Amino acid sequence: GGVVEEEEHWDLARVSEGRQGKKARDDGAAFKEGRAVLERQRELEKLIAQSYRLCPSKEMDLSCCCLARLPHSLCRAWGSLRSLNLGSNLLTALPSAMRHLSSLTSLSFPSNRIGTLPAQLFEVRKLTHLDASSNRLEFLPPALSSL
Repeated sequence: GGVVEEEEHWDLARVSEGRQGKKARDDGAAFKEGRAVLERQRELEKLIAQSYRLCPSKEMDLSCCCLARLPHSLCRAWGSLRSLNLGSNLLTALPSAMRHLSSLTSLSFPSNRIGTLPAQLFEVRKLTHLDASSNRLEFLPPALSSL
């Protein structure tokens, strides 16, 4: 009886070690994949900044670009932008630097994952159109009524 129990115990321990080893390998692969995604995101941000410097525009359509964030530096550089479409991305927040978009009249970011709107967004006095549909907004700030 004792030999069988020891063998079963050993097999269970080996299976458990195998699972933990697989989990560690999976975590390592996930880490590498996360780094690759971050690198692609940075490259995309550089391309967006370069294209705007080469051809400044009053309208920017960045919909369906898999953007996970909107860098503060881009918001600061886009002071003359009037219309910005960020729809169907992976955004979970808008940066407080949105206040630097002083010429912005139209902002669209439907179908993202945004839960709250930064108060600084309402410092953009020219903003008259805001499309925040299909996000995860839990409440609408009182400042929204000023649009």
